[in-house]
Amino acid sequence: MELSTIVPFIAGVFAQSILLLGKRLTYKDWWGMPRWEVRARTTAT
Repeated sequence: MELSTIVPFIAGVFAQSILLLGKRLTYKDWWGMPRWEVRARTTAT
């Protein structure tokens, strides 16, 4: 794959994951929580 096809793909996946995380966590919660707590909350259904 060329860089011109990889970059938009990664950007799209990254944007989707940010939107999905945004529904569960607020911006303040995301940066205010320890990393293990973020991981526990994002992996939990």
